[in-house]
Amino acid sequence: MLIFLYLISGLLINLILRFLDKHVTKYYFSVSTVTIGKIVYKYPLISVLLPTAVSFTLTVIFRTSETILFAIPGFTASFLAVWPIFYAPEFIPQELLKKKSKLYILCVFHILEFTIFSYAGGLIAIYELTGGMKTSKMDYSHNYWLWLLLGFSILILRKRIKL
Repeated sequence: MLIFLYLISGLLINLILRFLDKHVTKYYFSVSTVTIGKIVYKYPLISVLLPTAVSFTLTVIFRTSETILFAIPGFTASFLAVWPIFYAPEFIPQELLKKKSKLYILCVFHILEFTIFSYAGGLIAIYELTGGMKTSKMDYSHNYWLWLLLGFSILILRKRIKL
C-alpha cells in the first residue's frame, strides 16, 4: 500500500515540476529545454528540494522505516521527466545529436540526483523521528549526511557537463 502512495507522490512531483517548467521556466531542467536545444541550470536546488521534502513528509506521516520507499518519489519524478529522451531520440535537436552520449549522462545524473535527494529526505525524517538514534532495523550506512554529500556532488558534476 505504501509503495503506491510513494509512486503517486513521484507522479505528483513530476506534475509540479512540469508546472514550474511551463510557468517559471528559469527554475527547472526539463525535457522541453532539451528539445529546443538548450539546457540551463540557474537554480537546481529548487528542483531537488521538492523530492527531498516530499519523501521527508511521507516518512513522517506514515512512520515507515522501509528505506527503499524513500527513493521512490525522486526516482519516479526524474524518470518521468527524462524517459522521452531515451525512448524517442528522434526528437533531440540536430545540434545535440552530436553530443548524445553527454545528454544521456546528463539525464542519468538527473535521475541519480533526484533519487539520492529523495532518499536523504526519508533518512532525515527517520533520524528526526527516532531522536537521532539508530533503530535496530536500520544501520546507518544510511547516514543522511553522506547521501546529501553524494547528491550535491552529482549536482555539481551535472552543472559541469557542457552540451
